[in-house]
Amino acid sequence: KELVSLDYWQLTPEKYRADEALQLQALAERGNYGPYEKEYIRKDGQLVRVRLIGMSVNLGDGRSHIWSIVEDITAAKQIQEKLLMAAQVFSEAHEGIAITDPRGAIIDVNPAFCEISGYSRDEILGHNSRMLQSGKHGPEFYAEMWRILIDQGHWQGELWNRRKNGELYAELLTISALRDTAGNVVNYVGLYADITQIKQQQQKLEMMAHYDLLTGLPNRVLFGDRFQLAIAHSNRNNSLLSVCYLDLDGFKPVND
Repeated sequence: KELVSLDYWQLTPEKYRADEALQLQALAERGNYGPYEKEYIRKDGQLVRVRLIGMSVNLGDGRSHIWSIVEDITAAKQIQEKLLMAAQVFSEAHEGIAITDPRGAIIDVNPAFCEISGYSRDEILGHNSRMLQSGKHGPEFYAEMWRILIDQGHWQGELWNRRKNGELYAELLTISALRDTAGNVVNYVGLYADITQIKQQQQKLEMMAHYDLLTGLPNRVLFGDRFQLAIAHSNRNNSLLSVCYLDLDGFKPVND
């Protein structure tokens, strides 16, 4: 009773007038319209996304009627928007993203991953992620990483990998396991952040703090640290510790 008392445009927002005219034109030319997507105004004022398809029918009363099927596609649109958002995040993220199968074979990467590693997408797909290893980490490092990943479902840490051109780079890697409804691992997702510049800056700061800029030799701060360690080692082993002091005459003016 409420619906039959309403004017059509009380259900359809004004912004669809041009689209509605096109659908009516199609109906007049070929006897049907759609599929066609638009919004309806619900009784509570909210908009609901719908898909329509319809045709002209003759009920024998001398008037023209439109028979339509209206499908609520709100949930489908929300899923589609989430998928589009996920795809956009995957392609536009500045961090590298790699998806592997449970055995570590790469099945997809984003553009940032290709930029970081130097490999094209075609070159990397199907290969095991081991191809990126730098050789700076021993088998025990990767064994521990996989143990934590299997036990906890995720792992995060810093490691060194090798680009296609042979150059080493440092990265912060986060790996997460994706599981099916039965709890079985179906994929691993790795998020790679290139931290090479950060590591290089840390090394520079360490050099400035612990080494003499002129000679490159350890300074008093580093000597004091190592000396304390040596004293502790000597005490634990009940052994003697010898120290040699060498003075360079006239070196201060050179240093200044």
